[in-house]
Amino acid sequence: MSGMLTTLAGSCIGHTTILVGTGAGDFRFAIKYTVVMIMVLVALGSILYIHKKKLHAAVQDEEKDSLTGYSPSEYLALGVDDGIRNLTGAMASVLVNIWFKKLPWTHGLSFFIETLVVGVLALILGETIQLWMTKGSMGRYIMKMLNGLLVGIVSWWLGFSLSNETQNIFGAPDGPSKDVNYKMFIVALFCACINMELFNIISAKLCKNKEGHPYGFIIFSAIKGTPMFSAGLVLNNVVQYRYGPNDYLSGTLIWVAIAAVFIISFDQIAQMPALTEAKILYYGPKVAHQFGRATVSLLGQIFAFVCGSMASSALMECLAPMSDALWIAYFAFFQLLGCTVEFARHQWLPGTKSAGAREWLLTKPAGTREYQLLKE
Repeated sequence: MSGMLTTLAGSCIGHTTILVGTGAGDFRFAIKYTVVMIMVLVALGSILYIHKKKLHAAVQDEEKDSLTGYSPSEYLALGVDDGIRNLTGAMASVLVNIWFKKLPWTHGLSFFIETLVVGVLALILGETIQLWMTKGSMGRYIMKMLNGLLVGIVSWWLGFSLSNETQNIFGAPDGPSKDVNYKMFIVALFCACINMELFNIISAKLCKNKEGHPYGFIIFSAIKGTPMFSAGLVLNNVVQYRYGPNDYLSGTLIWVAIAAVFIISFDQIAQMPALTEAKILYYGPKVAHQFGRATVSLLGQIFAFVCGSMASSALMECLAPMSDALWIAYFAFFQLLGCTVEFARHQWLPGTKSAGAREWLLTKPAGTREYQLLKE
């Protein structure tokens, strides 16, 4: 929900006359918009850094949960990190959507390889600068946020190109059309899952840096995200055609419900001990948990993009035309609402998950494998 609201907020800015009016084809407006969004992210990073420092200081005086090992402030800090991930992912999708349409060509293997090479070089530079900075400093925290935005930009940029190629392989043109169908999305999602598992295995066996991440961690993050985002773009093209031009509101409600059921079900199934035991034995409990969480996060981001884009189209359908001032007001409202949802989730959810886990734990004898996995 928070990612969907952030995507909707970014789309509201994208509907202003500066970006879709007479100046839409001018690179100057896109450059100014990009600079403003980066400045907003830096300012937000400064505020969140101070907030996280206070949370980390409060941890010393708090009692940690006996099952999860987290204190209340640590849960809130995790909420801040997830909120940043949703925010940067949504910002990246909006920025790439604006810039990608200005390119004279967006197809072919050469375009994909050139984009990949440039993206990898940018990610290496970003990660080098981040590791060079003092650990725990505000500068390093902000640089980590900017690298998260860069990962999203590279993944979405490659995803746009890959989604076009996927549709062309099945005989469909670029973008929404009657020839794009759900079969293409299912095939793209299946390939994305295989790609993610393959790179999970590769990254788990590489040498680790001082922070415990494999070298080239953000490069692997971008490569794992690219096919996922490509599948999301194919799905978005399907639903944009199916529900356009006058039924976006019902389409938004339907797909929000579908996304909620799909992601919650996938998350619960992925956490079942019977399915996670093999991964825990292979990767170790901490790495297996991180990989599972990353997969759920990427699925959440692609559905957030689809639902946010549909909601944006519904807003245009119901309320357009609107002035730039009103679009900016909607941007502020939806962005604030998205952040509120994210923080509320991490204030409410930890208690319910811990209580449910304890209740499940009490039903298992202390010597069983399930008990040991859950406790670990």
